[in-house]
Amino acid sequence: RDLHVRSRRQRQMCIRDSPLDTKIPTKNGWTTIKDIKEGEEIFDKEGNITKVLHKSDIHYNPCFKITFDNGESIVADHEHR
Repeated sequence: RDLHVRSRRQRQMCIRDSPLDTKIPTKNGWTTIKDIKEGEEIFDKEGNITKVLHKSDIHYNPCFKITFDNGESIVADHEHR
């Protein structure tokens, strides 16, 4: 599922190709990509409040777990950027 958000500086950003259980911080607590709604306000990567402009349909792509040298890992699909 992709989320399109508008940053404080009016730049559009996209959170894409992440699992449905990916946690997203909102000004009212945590939610997931699955449960987030268009119009909901979330924190962007710089810690600013931004609004979800669009939530796509679910993409049924294969996902992969990627583990980094420091032991941390993420799950992303083959189109993740």
